[in-house]
Amino acid sequence: MGSALFLFDRMIEKDVVSWTSVMNGFVRGKQFAKAFWVFEKMIEFSVKPSEATYVNALSCCANLEKQGGFYQGRQIHGEVCTWNAMISSLACNGREKEALDLFEKMKEDGMCPNEVTFVAVLTACARTKRMELGLQFFQSMWCQYGIVPIMEHYGCM
Repeated sequence: MGSALFLFDRMIEKDVVSWTSVMNGFVRGKQFAKAFWVFEKMIEFSVKPSEATYVNALSCCANLEKQGGFYQGRQIHGEVCTWNAMISSLACNGREKEALDLFEKMKEDGMCPNEVTFVAVLTACARTKRMELGLQFFQSMWCQYGIVPIMEHYGCM
């Protein structure tokens, strides 16, 4: 990362691609606090984040949960897509229980899950072999939320 930062610091015009590339380097190196710091600086410099930028930033938040990452994630984008990204990140990185806990927190905060949310939740259940809980969530999709299951949901079951 040293050479990349050296070049980045000397760039005359830094665009969303250069900022996101530096963030991605820190994320890949598991330096999540530094990556999120880059995101904050990018915002300070009025550079509009891309989808890739948000993915990196939310990955940082999921991995910085103990240092307030959940709060930071909510500040990035207070909609369902933020919850989905955080739940998916946890579910796919060996932190399934935390993903399910976050799903409950999402509902407590009054957010309505969508199709993507349930793919992440059902993935967490499948990875932990909690089939009965997965079945309960699967049934609640239609009964509570009116979501018609799609192939991805069946694949998790």
